[in-house]
Order: sequence, then C-alpha cells, then structure tokens
Amino acid sequence: MTDRKDYPIYKILEARSKFFCPAKWTELYLYLNHGNSNSCHHPIPHKIPEHLLDNPAVLHNTPHKLKMQQLMLDGHRPDECHMCWHIEDSNSAAISDRIVKSKTWENYIPTLEVDPGFVPPMIEVVFDNYCNLSCSYCDSGQSSSWAAKIHQQPLQLVTDHRQLYSKIHIAPGSTKSTYQDAWLKWWPEIKHQVKLLKISGGEPLMSKNFWKFINSIGIVPELHLAINSNCLLYTSPSPRDRQKSRMPSSA
Repeated sequence: MTDRKDYPIYKILEARSKFFCPAKWTELYLYLNHGNSNSCHHPIPHKIPEHLLDNPAVLHNTPHKLKMQQLMLDGHRPDECHMCWHIEDSNSAAISDRIVKSKTWENYIPTLEVDPGFVPPMIEVVFDNYCNLSCSYCDSGQSSSWAAKIHQQPLQLVTDHRQLYSKIHIAPGSTKSTYQDAWLKWWPEIKHQVKLLKISGGEPLMSKNFWKFINSIGIVPELHLAINSNCLLYTSPSPRDRQKSRMPSSA
C-alpha cells in the first residue's frame, strides 16, 4: 500500500470523523502522585480537577478530555495530538500512532461517544515516584532519586528543551492522597471492564501505595496485569556475609 487511505482501519476512522482516534477514549495514563491524566502517551498530561473527585470516573473522563473527544467527533484536530498530525501531514503514506493504535481498538470505534462514565479498557497507573535509580533518560517525575539530586543541586542543561531535569516541584516520594483515595474507590467499580492494567513508577516495588493496591485488587480472572520494574531491589551480600556462608557449620 502506498497511501494510508487504502488501509481498512483508516476507512473505519473516516466513517466517524476525519481526525478520529479511539485512544482518546480507550487508553488512560494516570499519574496519582501529581493528579494528572492523559490518553495516549504523546499529549502532555493535564490536571484532574480535585474538586470533582467525588465522582472517581473523572480520573479518566476529565472535562478537558471530554472536550477533546467532542472536537474529534466534530471533525476537528485537537492541538495536543500534534505528533500524529505532523506525521500524517508529512506525506500520504506516513503511518502515525493514530493509525497503529486504532487497529487495537477497532471494535470500539463505531460506538464511542462523549460519556463522562466511560471505562477505558487499558489503564497505566503511577502511584508515586519512589525509585532507587536515577537513569539518564528519566526525570524527577518518575524517580525520587532524580528528584533528591535536583533538590540538592539543580541541573543546568542547555539541551534540556523539555525541562525534564528541572521539575523540582515534584518532590522525592511525593504523593497526593486525594487522588490515591479516588483510585481505590473507582477500581472496585471498573475492574471487570478493564482488560489491561499496567503499573509504572518510579519503581512500584518500593511503593507502599502499590502494595496497598495489590492487597486490595481482588480476583479478576479476565484482567491482564503488567508491572514495570527495574528488578534491582535485591541487595548483594557483603564479602563478610559471603565468607560466613562458606564456613562449615558446627556439628
């Protein structure tokens, strides 16, 4: 195929609107530690209104997101989706993530409407930024180790155009209990409708909020659970401990 318009999924999208993307409904990236949300990993996360948390469905169906959904249904481009528009504008054969993601959610496309109670089948949730590493590709939002270093000595990088390394407003191990509580209230209501739950961080295994959730997750046979872990929490024994382990035990 030389033109993306020849793809069957493109024709299904066009039947809804010219700039339709089901990921705006079906995917949730939820940052409980600073109360932000987005759908699809490209747009910058936006704030979840704290005063609306009495209805925990607002963790996904924020006023902003509902507005973006309506724009798509009306045939307009949401500016925050500029990554895909840039790719699609480059040439008629270019395949953006909008086209790729839409294939995953093909069965949802015909029926999606603006619905403040919609439950996304895919959720990736971050409880906090506790992490024992400070990888160069990361930032303080995802690593308490990074945040601690930046609080001690802010980094000045001329190449840091997105200011990833200067988010000093995200304190080490910061958490927002109001958002955590809303999530724990929402989960029992939606757990049988979610197909994939991914838990990221930080390092989830360091988070007491992660373990609190795991202990309350319940039995959900149809759920696929994924945990993003660096698997480096094991502490190697000291030379002295290794020496002891080689000593014969007394009779």
